[in-house]
Amino acid sequence: MQLEAMNLKIVVIFVSKLFMTKEQRKVAKKIAKKMIATFNRIPFPTDPSLHILSYTYNALGEVYLSESTKESAEIALEYFEKDLQVSKQLGDAVSMDTAERNIVRGKAFVNGGNMFINSNRSFQEHTSSLEAHRKEYNAYMKEIKAGALGPGPINAATNFAYALFNAQRTIEAQRVLTELQSTSTRVHGADHASTQQIEKVHARVKFRNVLVDLQGSGKKAFQALQYTDNGKYLVVRGPILQNQISDYNTHKHRYDYDISTRKDDGEREFTIPAAAALPNIGTPIVCQDFEGSLSYLNGKLGDVRMDEGGLLSWMMQGRSKVYFEDEDLQPRPIDQKNLRILFDIPEK
Repeated sequence: MQLEAMNLKIVVIFVSKLFMTKEQRKVAKKIAKKMIATFNRIPFPTDPSLHILSYTYNALGEVYLSESTKESAEIALEYFEKDLQVSKQLGDAVSMDTAERNIVRGKAFVNGGNMFINSNRSFQEHTSSLEAHRKEYNAYMKEIKAGALGPGPINAATNFAYALFNAQRTIEAQRVLTELQSTSTRVHGADHASTQQIEKVHARVKFRNVLVDLQGSGKKAFQALQYTDNGKYLVVRGPILQNQISDYNTHKHRYDYDISTRKDDGEREFTIPAAAALPNIGTPIVCQDFEGSLSYLNGKLGDVRMDEGGLLSWMMQGRSKVYFEDEDLQPRPIDQKNLRILFDIPEK
């Protein structure tokens, strides 16, 4: 069982990284399908094995979607839907969210040839979209600063904030929304529909979640609430069983998600060692407790982003990089003991 799980892990890494050419995609499909067949012969699969099966379905769907044909997208949808079924069986909120978004990407491609729908895996697409939204936001900047918050400026600002968020630039996204919400509250009032729309986006961007490795049950998602004992411990709530980012069947935008609607039956608050919590990709952090040659990093702000290994290397190995707000600092991996989650973003 352990050997089969290791083989599945190798296949997942192989599939996720090496589908650049037609021949590589062909080999990846063959090996992945063989390993799925091997898994299906296991009578009593454990949670770790199911996680690896979920990753395999996800990666295989990405292989088919990368072929950019309607027929391959339809096959990709089948694998994304299988990933969603396994993720629900595991109660893994992160995997469910990823699978649901991938399903929407597949459907969008089948129906209209558009693959860009909020995918954790399409970082280059997020970056490209970000520049388009930044341009639109800048065009409305004078109106926003003057408090002329009609539908155009508000939509431009919220879309820009979510483009930043999806590109793992949460610090900048939160600053945009803080200013926008303050202006809307001053101009329209707290109960105005525009202010409430902005508040929903802001609540989603401010939501902090972490992965915690529960022995025997794998990694689970928890909401991070606050630090205690001078940052030594972290109060979390979870595990999050269903984190409904949005209802894509009705084509709602991600910022329609209301955190208060999360189904939290069975969730509890726990206090855990802060170093045991793996911050989610996109989490804003501040560096601390460096000594010696790296002490200059203390107090520096940044966002946790995926490294070259992508989403899988973060989930399976805890690997990521911090991209600093100070652009003169090069991105670099930072140990969890030197990270502290930022719940409130200070003024720049």
